[in-house]
Amino acid sequence: MKFGTTELEEIEDEELKQKVKIMIKEKDILAWVSRNVLDEDLKSKIMTHLKLNNVIQENLDAKVDVEYLHSHLPFGIAISLTKHLCISMLKNVPMLENMPEDMFSNICYKLEPVIYTESSNIVQAGEQLDLMLIITEGTIICTDVTSNTGTTDSSVVTKYLKKGDFCGEEILSWASPNILFSGAAPISTRDVKCQTKVEAFVLKVDKLRSLVSEHSSKWISNFNNSCDNSEHLEESALQPDKIDQILNETYKKLGTTKLEDIEDEGLRQTVKIMIKEKDILEWVSRNGVHEDLKTKIMMHLKLNNVIQENLDAEVDVEYLYSHLPFGIASSLTKHLCISMLKKVPMLQSMPEDMFSNICYKLEPMIYFENSNVVQAGESLDLMLIIIEGTIICTKYLDRGNTGTTDSGVITKYLNKGDFYGEELLSWASPNILFSGPAPLSTGEVKCQTKVEAFVLKADKWVEN
Repeated sequence: MKFGTTELEEIEDEELKQKVKIMIKEKDILAWVSRNVLDEDLKSKIMTHLKLNNVIQENLDAKVDVEYLHSHLPFGIAISLTKHLCISMLKNVPMLENMPEDMFSNICYKLEPVIYTESSNIVQAGEQLDLMLIITEGTIICTDVTSNTGTTDSSVVTKYLKKGDFCGEEILSWASPNILFSGAAPISTRDVKCQTKVEAFVLKVDKLRSLVSEHSSKWISNFNNSCDNSEHLEESALQPDKIDQILNETYKKLGTTKLEDIEDEGLRQTVKIMIKEKDILEWVSRNGVHEDLKTKIMMHLKLNNVIQENLDAEVDVEYLYSHLPFGIASSLTKHLCISMLKKVPMLQSMPEDMFSNICYKLEPMIYFENSNVVQAGESLDLMLIIIEGTIICTKYLDRGNTGTTDSGVITKYLNKGDFYGEELLSWASPNILFSGPAPLSTGEVKCQTKVEAFVLKADKWVEN
């Protein structure tokens, strides 16, 4: 029997007509699968899933394309299909040619299938470029308009992109570690329009940010391997001295030494971003953060526009923690605090994994110059680990037991790497059956300077 449209309409038996429609839809799916050269195993998994779950019967009027399949396949099969269609194309992108093999799979997890209708616009020149496109079916017309240097003329270059081609790879350069101040996504210099219906996969800017944050070491390694210069890109891009050099050259060209004297608003903004990035790098260096964690921090802040959007905020531990994802923030806490926790006498016999558990309970804190942390006679409800600044501890000693009514005063200065309030650990010791309220402070704790610290509060310690 033939299954053309005319013949199908002539079938009067509704049950037979339904069966024929299902057969036609299966034929369309198999044609799509063959066109995209799927191996027998993946082809079998797709067809079996669609049949067993009645997908074909329930979607007889839907067009068979990449969105149709992805929307009805379970995650594992859908990802296998994405990898089959896209990995070989990703390997043709020049900026990804030195990417570790497993990173291509990681990129595939971030790709989204899309359909563009005939004659629709994807990107227009002058608009923000917020995606990279991998074409799996159809034809796209790219019209690149570039002004000729030194003239008022412009040249128009038209290019036709088809299955296996890509466009928008500029967003990969935007996420490159050798670009100090990435800012917003780049502006397109091309009009990108569909000549036909187009099936594609897209990597959007927000997914790229996520990808770089999650796999920053491998992402950086790719750019290092792509660089002809033996100097590591992240080392040149993430050094305060490098920013100082750029700032000095900028000021020299402008004939000034002050930010306030820069009249151009755009340039002034760029310089402010450079200064803020230098402040962050100096904080990171001052705290001995290793290169891998340093890179993750800087890439996350830049790709998520944290620096640009918080130019007036002071760089300290609270600034960083309020803008870092949990995983990076936890790594930073461990880096800053575990070695200090190991100096606390009551914790020296603690199993190694407990130090990480304690770090999950720590909270970053800022105390301003001359502010009181604890006063004598108050409940001591925290232990303090200092990572920046100086606090003054004044302890009062009652010497009545020596036959006098005088009391002595001991003053102690605590700096970076010191801790205070470890009495809290004794109070919560398991060999004390009825600890009651937290102990009372026998002294005053006051900040001589601004202090950056982590605190372990009484309620958090009890949870341990």
